[in-house]
Amino acid sequence: MRAVNGLFPIMAVVSTACSSMEWRPRPTEEVWQGRSLWCAEQVTVAAVDGDTAEEGVAAWERIRAAFLAIGEAPPPAPLFVVLGPEEQLLATDPSQAMKTIRDWHLQIVADTATPGGPSGASPDASPELLAGMVRIVPAAFPLAAPELGMPQAWQRLGGWGMVVPADAAIVAVTDQMLDEGMKKQDIGFGKRLLLAPFMPWIRGAIRDKFREMIVRQLVDAGCSPRVLGRPCPPTTKSAVLERLGLPPTMQPMQAPPGMPQDVDGVPRR
Repeated sequence: MRAVNGLFPIMAVVSTACSSMEWRPRPTEEVWQGRSLWCAEQVTVAAVDGDTAEEGVAAWERIRAAFLAIGEAPPPAPLFVVLGPEEQLLATDPSQAMKTIRDWHLQIVADTATPGGPSGASPDASPELLAGMVRIVPAAFPLAAPELGMPQAWQRLGGWGMVVPADAAIVAVTDQMLDEGMKKQDIGFGKRLLLAPFMPWIRGAIRDKFREMIVRQLVDAGCSPRVLGRPCPPTTKSAVLERLGLPPTMQPMQAPPGMPQDVDGVPRR
């Protein structure tokens, strides 16, 4: 559990908005999918409100600081698109949306991606859960992707973007995933009683895994030669992850200490 336990300082930065944020003038007042541009010192965010936009700024500042701390010039900032619990990026079938987002990310990160990258939900996930999972897949994407229909003024903001979930979306989908998992595993009243004391820990650990995925996807994209404009040795990526308190690869989630071994149906990843 070192990977999970070491995340809390990182995730406090990612998921907590900065109350003293000062926004710069917007380059355009055009609205896209109900989102406006929010311009900070180092990054521009597309979001429905300032609080959500601050989450994107905080996520990028953490990555940028890690590059600087190891003596590397940080990559150019993406245009962040922050998705809330009810927001969609693509108006299409969730399974197709998941595939499109995954393909976009792989186009940008090329061979720099590490295990634990964007992935689909369980094949037997309900349409509702799959729609929720689409909202919490952090991924890089080209601003000019025709499926997005992004305004030309927005496309001129940079060569790439990054879609990340707001923390409220992670919380909502974690609850949805656990509730659906319990029902499908047909966990009875007795086992639910046994699980009850561990559920806050389980929910928190799963949320932290999703938050860790945001950090890893950002590092993957930031280390891509397509983004950096220069080769990125594996040692650079490892050093950035270490600076962020993360191991080189994403570790599987373990059952909480003391949980009865015969209780099944709890996600371990």
